[in-house]
Amino acid sequence: MSDHGCHFRTRNAEYKRSAHESSVHIPLVISGPGFNRSLGIRELVSQIDIAPTLLDACAMTPPSSFQGRSVMPLLKGETKDWQNEVFIQISESMTARALRMSEWTYVVVRPDGKSASSSPEYEEYQLYNLCDDPYQLVNLAGRTETREISRVLRQRLLQRMLEAGEQSAEIKARPLYP
Repeated sequence: MSDHGCHFRTRNAEYKRSAHESSVHIPLVISGPGFNRSLGIRELVSQIDIAPTLLDACAMTPPSSFQGRSVMPLLKGETKDWQNEVFIQISESMTARALRMSEWTYVVVRPDGKSASSSPEYEEYQLYNLCDDPYQLVNLAGRTETREISRVLRQRLLQRMLEAGEQSAEIKARPLYP
C-alpha cells in the first residue's frame, strides 16, 4: 500500500491535499497464501478497508467499531453487492469532504476556507465526470445539466459524513450557470 499521490501544485496551491485522482488514487497490492497473484480489481476501496481485510483473511471478525469493510469478497470475484464509492476527508489545507465513485468525483468545501476537522456548513466546489473527463479538467459543479446528479451526490455525501461519525451538516448548492 502506498501513501497518497502528489500533483505538484498542478491543481491547487497544495501539493497533495485534494480529491483529484493524482492525489487519491494509490496502489494496493495484496500477496500471500490464498491470494490470486494475477487478479486485478477495478472496484474502489479505501485505506480504512485494509485492517478489516487482513483480519478477515486470518478468519477473524473485525471489531464493530471499524468503519472499513473487508475486500475479501472482491478478491473472490464477488462484486454484486459492493458499494463502489469512497468517502474522502480533507482537514489540513482546507476543510473539504468528497465522494469518489466509479463515474463521479463530488467535492464540497468549508465556505470560509479555514482548516478544521469538520464544519457545520459546506458549499459545492467540484464535480467531475470521470468517464468523460478522466483527467478532471472540466469542473461541472454549478452547471444546469448536472443539477440532478449534484443533488443525488449531495444527499449521499451527507449520509456518508454521518456514517463516519461527523455531526449533521448543510451543503449549499453551487449557484447555477449555463
